[in-house]
Parts: sequence; structure tokens; C-alpha cells
Amino acid sequence: MGKRGLFFLAVFMFGLINLINLQAVTRETLAVLPLSGNVSSEHRTQIQGFMTTELFSTNRFRIVERARIQEVMREQQLHSLSLGFAEMQRLGRALGVSKIIAGEITSFWGTVQTLSPGTNIQGMIYTANVRMIDVQTGFIYIAVTSHITTGRANLARDIVRQIMEIY
Repeated sequence: MGKRGLFFLAVFMFGLINLINLQAVTRETLAVLPLSGNVSSEHRTQIQGFMTTELFSTNRFRIVERARIQEVMREQQLHSLSLGFAEMQRLGRALGVSKIIAGEITSFWGTVQTLSPGTNIQGMIYTANVRMIDVQTGFIYIAVTSHITTGRANLARDIVRQIMEIY
């Protein structure tokens, strides 16, 4: 076998090993439920969308589309604000997920201290309390909190960053 043949054999083996490794990696299926809180429905939906996109972008999860979640919740007559353990399991089975993301988003006008001594920023502060919950056990798998003054997309990015640090 010449140099060319060895090269193609090496490329083939490298590709085969990568294919095997890709098949060994399983991506968990998640559903990001509608969020509750004192911010407008439009802003909660926007943050839910940002979180969905950010989680999907990690390539670690398969994410159920928001329209499918809403459809199943309507069919099952469920409301994300009042899910008990049995309802959570039923929703999880119907969506084919192992874990759900649920949480609350609040906003208030306030002052935040910066890292520079004596320097404060005034403005709208968004706070998120988000949990990843195992639908089979009902146990909280991950819980994170974020306080952001720089916008809703940054709030979603910070939440996902914290989830991925723990996950």
C-alpha cells in the first residue's frame, strides 16, 4: 500500500472513529416552559425564546418547540404556573422529555452596585429564578438565579451559561 492508500485509510479510520463518538453522545430532550413573573407576557415569551435558542446552541440538548409545548398543555389542560408532580410527569411523557425548564422573571427599577467602589447603575433590573426539573422524580436538577441590567437577551445568556457550568 502506497502513501496515498495509507492517507485514505487514515482519513477513513478518523471519520469512522468520529462517527462512533457522535453516536455515543446522547442529547437530552428538554422543554422550556412558559415563564411566570411580573414582566409582560411579551417579555416572558421573548426570554423563553432566548433561553430556548441559547440552550439549543450548546449542542447538548434537543429542545421541544414552544408551539408544541403550548399545544400539549392545551390538550392536557395544564397551566405552567400550577404544575404539580403528576401534571409534570404527564406533560413530560406527552412531550417526550426527561427534564423541563421552569421559572420566574421579575423586573424592578433599582440601583446596582458595580465592581468600581462608589459607582452605581440605576435602571431596570431583570431577575430570573430558573430550575431544571427531572420529570420522573420531580427533583430539581439545577437551580440558578441571575440579575441583569443590560437586557432580556443577556438575562437568557447568563441563565444558560450558569446551567452549562453546572450541567
